[in-house]
Amino acid sequence: MAVESEKTIKVKIQTIKKQEGQIETYQEELIGSFAQVANNAYIRYQEQDGSRVTMRVSQENEVQLSRSNDDLRLRMVFLDDKEVQNAYRTPYGVIPLTTNTSRLDVIIDDEEVKGEFKIDYMLSSGENMVGEYKIRLQFSAI
Repeated sequence: MAVESEKTIKVKIQTIKKQEGQIETYQEELIGSFAQVANNAYIRYQEQDGSRVTMRVSQENEVQLSRSNDDLRLRMVFLDDKEVQNAYRTPYGVIPLTTNTSRLDVIIDDEEVKGEFKIDYMLSSGENMVGEYKIRLQFSAI
């Protein structure tokens, strides 16, 4: 598996969460890295709370988001207009989660090393709706 050189990037991320009628917006600007491995693009960064995040985009436009810290590990897969079973590992056990993605727009220019993600999804656990989420991510080489 050949890895093209890893590039340092600036990441702007915004998450909009709607739960029980309440809307919260979270925004950060971070330094991360971009790499192309085989047919996948990887964006990695560390959030201010110390959580490590990796977003993998496949050639088939599947996006996998992995987020972990010392105690928790979350892995979610987004496929356009698809429902996908996921897992959230906590010290108390595994919580099954389901993502139902209504929008998945990904643009990556690996020559200019820049791109943009727009992901809208509903998150549920079992029969319970957790909330509606929107992820907006932009990155560019620095």
